[in-house]
Amino acid sequence: MPNAMALAGEYSPRRMRVTLMMIVSCGFTLGGVVGGLITAALIPAFGWRAVFFVGGAIPLVLGVLMWLALPESIQFLLFRGRGEHIQARVRRNLSRVAPTLALPAGVQFTTAETRSRGVPFVELFKEGRARVTVLLWVVNFANLLAMYFLSNWLPTVIRDAGYSTQTAVFAGTALWGGGVIGTLLLGRIIDRAGFTRVLATTFLIAIVSTAAIGNPAVMVSVAAMFVAIFVTGFTIIGGQPALNALAATYYPTSLRSTGIGWSLGVGRIGSVVGPVLGGALLHLQWSSSSLFLAAAAPACVSLAGIVAIHRANSAAKGTMGGERAAAQME
Repeated sequence: MPNAMALAGEYSPRRMRVTLMMIVSCGFTLGGVVGGLITAALIPAFGWRAVFFVGGAIPLVLGVLMWLALPESIQFLLFRGRGEHIQARVRRNLSRVAPTLALPAGVQFTTAETRSRGVPFVELFKEGRARVTVLLWVVNFANLLAMYFLSNWLPTVIRDAGYSTQTAVFAGTALWGGGVIGTLLLGRIIDRAGFTRVLATTFLIAIVSTAAIGNPAVMVSVAAMFVAIFVTGFTIIGGQPALNALAATYYPTSLRSTGIGWSLGVGRIGSVVGPVLGGALLHLQWSSSSLFLAAAAPACVSLAGIVAIHRANSAAKGTMGGERAAAQME
């Protein structure tokens, strides 16, 4: 995922870069849905071992296709050297992106960025990047905690509130449906308005909609409850690819995959904590309203983190690499 988003970001036009990165990230969610459907068909017909045969064959086929057809990052190629074979690969890649571009004979390509020579993880904390790096980790942790808290326990809470199992299942579907639509729409909005304003507004809405799900006045109406669930999915699940794109935009090319990977990696700790925390609160017999108020708390952390990133980014202007990062994120 980090490598795919980094590569998609580099080959995307600036005016729709975030949109395309978020569309690419949709493949991860849709792949999980399709994988579940394939598994449901395979096991009754061929047994459980068939899942692993198909699951192993698909990446092998994709690996061959990627080796043959997927272009390497142009900036990464230029980091590796200036030899003629590198220049030839850059020309080929550019001709695929812009076939009408007329390149003068003998032109030599270069990049304004310099390649980081140190350990990539350590470089995440250099040149004024430390504060934003930690804040990205915090926001990813909080948002993934909320996402998996809700996706794991929302159907159970709805069913325990007296609704049918079918309604509870549809509630989970509404959550993820809102997430897919949020992913597709938020990218276009961010491309026009910038990350910090859009994400701050998104998480502010998430606080209200998540807390509203468990409100007694909302839960007595199936329609109102489903609207609150859909909006929560739109903001929390749809906001996660935007956070990935934010990391991809903030870091320079040589650190892009590392930056996204560490943000997601730390965030995945939240995806483990969320379901465990939800189970513990259910065991303590918290009411529905209290449970969803607790689920809204991580969105508060995410909102505070985005505001802090905005301030840190503004303070970093004028430092090495700070001006570039500020322009990208705003």
